[in-house]
Amino acid sequence: MYEVGSSDLKDEIGHGADLFVEWTSPRWSVELSGFVNQFSNYIIFEPTGAVDDLSALPVFHYIGDEARFMGGEFVSALQLTPALSSLLTIDYVHARRTGQDRAHLPFIPPMRLKTEIEYDLGNVWVNVNVRAVSKQDRVAPEENVTDGYTLLGMAAGYRLDYNGRHVLMLRVDNMMDTKYRDHLSRVEDRQFPMPGRNISLAYRYYFH
Repeated sequence: MYEVGSSDLKDEIGHGADLFVEWTSPRWSVELSGFVNQFSNYIIFEPTGAVDDLSALPVFHYIGDEARFMGGEFVSALQLTPALSSLLTIDYVHARRTGQDRAHLPFIPPMRLKTEIEYDLGNVWVNVNVRAVSKQDRVAPEENVTDGYTLLGMAAGYRLDYNGRHVLMLRVDNMMDTKYRDHLSRVEDRQFPMPGRNISLAYRYYFH
């Protein structure tokens, strides 16, 4: 992308509030959080819809305006058995300009859900996870809409010693080789899909 700066930008100032509610038991914990942030002179990295003649890249510029962010997160962790646990996370952000107009802000994540289940026997563990991302059609002017997608992943590991400092781990991301586009990506063209299936084998040493 071709970026155009501005010498007219002022200091970005924000005021916000956060609220957290948490409940825990020996096997289950739940946390719900929310926030609202109001900005003056918020610096916006915005697509213009134009294309630079020399580079043929889409033109983005920096502007300042008032803006408001609102959102929240829900997290649930459940210990099903001594070896089996699950985790669920949902987050949401809504952001738009509140000064010159009411347009949505660019590069705002859509609603996202991630759930995982893990079986841990101490020296061996296996994790399966699913990440679901909704369509993002609350976009800024000239910003591309991105479709929703669901990704499946897994990981397995073996701890070579009692303290767990030496770990061998096998990881598979995007197991179903899903073609998707990340709304937060700043590559010059969001029409390029993100990486497909990826398999990695790693050795880790923890200094603890």
